Amino acid sequence: DKTRPWYAAAAAAGDADAQYNLAKDLLRPDEGGGTPPDAPRARELLQLAAAQGHFVAQNDLGALLLEGAAGVARDAAEAERWIGASAAQGFYRALDNMALVCEQRGDEAAALRWRT
Repeated sequence: DKTRPWYAAAAAAGDADAQYNLAKDLLRPDEGGGTPPDAPRARELLQLAAAQGHFVAQNDLGALLLEGAAGVARDAAEAERWIGASAAQGFYRALDNMALVCEQRGDEAAALRWRT
């Protein structure tokens, strides 16, 4: 993919947007059946961007940890931490995801609070 060298250089330099974009690119399967998704590397990049306060990366990292993926273990507690950090910044998808996390825990009252 032509975008990877650009993202890779900027991500290595610590740019949170590049780290996020490269991570999302690494999670997307190649249409031609070429390079398989690299979920473990994507997790590393999302974690770097999330640690810098990138609210979309925080949400997406939490979602990845909540679902688990090839090479990424499911971790509900860590997922909730990252989704919660994103929701605290007001990101609408994270607010919905926090409600889902609460529902999975069986806490309908908390889920309702996240949806209002």
